[in-house]
Amino acid sequence: MITFHGMKASPSRIMLLLVCFIVLQGCGQCDDDVCGYKPETVGLWSDDNSKLAGIFTDYGDDKSPSDNTRSIFTLNLDGSDFSPLYKLEGGEYLEYYSSIQNYMILTEPHYTGLGSRQYTKLDLENLNTEILFTNDQPCLDRQILPSLDGSVLAVVEITGEENGYVGDNDRSGSETLYYIHLGNSDDNGGCKSLSMKVYFIDEKTGDKIVTFLNEHIDLKYYVFKGNIMSIAINMYWSEQGFIFNNSTFIDDYYLLESDGSNAAYDFPKDCYPLASSSSLISHNNVQADIYGFVDKELYSEAAEVELIDMKVISETVYSYPSAGKEICVL
Repeated sequence: MITFHGMKASPSRIMLLLVCFIVLQGCGQCDDDVCGYKPETVGLWSDDNSKLAGIFTDYGDDKSPSDNTRSIFTLNLDGSDFSPLYKLEGGEYLEYYSSIQNYMILTEPHYTGLGSRQYTKLDLENLNTEILFTNDQPCLDRQILPSLDGSVLAVVEITGEENGYVGDNDRSGSETLYYIHLGNSDDNGGCKSLSMKVYFIDEKTGDKIVTFLNEHIDLKYYVFKGNIMSIAINMYWSEQGFIFNNSTFIDDYYLLESDGSNAAYDFPKDCYPLASSSSLISHNNVQADIYGFVDKELYSEAAEVELIDMKVISETVYSYPSAGKEICVL
């Protein structure tokens, strides 16, 4: 039997929702504002792989997006205890889920769609939020990745010098005008002379633990209006420490350990590496597709969870980076 939580509803309305949930499994034949939720979402695994979390949308009463609300739901692996946890504001997304340390990391993407503008920590005990970083300063990009047990936050910070301004002569009003820089040259417009700093932060106290400075990076990067910078950095946690690259063009990786020591790292090539312990796939390369019902503050007690073993799925059949691959042990 499927039960619902939330606002009271008439028997006819409940029957409509039951039919929509049981028969259609996503209401593919209904309008969003009738069915009231996305057909599915890919679940984010908690760091110990004991729980799942996903974002579901309540489309409200109006076809206008103005009354849409997006909330984080948590659930067990069998779909039970499908429960709303936190109502999101604006364009926030769920990035990391620690059952061990009891917090989540939420990100707000930059308007360009490249990189994160803001990182926010959500305390799961009291649902208080703390903004960790906002990337809104010229020629500065910061990225955060929690350690395997969630107790340490690795921060990669790229800074550069301003070198003219992107968009000064643009009259189109476009917000997405940008330069693509394929290396760290002093001739680059907008931002130049990039350097990288990596440091660890204690998740509980906020204290800095380790700092590493590298002034010789060679990364592809984007510079947008206002000289807002976005950089693609490959970074991973392992039992040994924090692994990151400082070049887009060669396999140049470093391992930074908790005592501050660092060394070149030989990155494996024939498997799929997990960036952290909380990911869209489990430690064993399993994806969880979640089908849950949300409509006008009414939601099902349980969701349907489909577990997909990505190791046995061909890359040509299923377009996902880990398809058909073993998980690397870094």
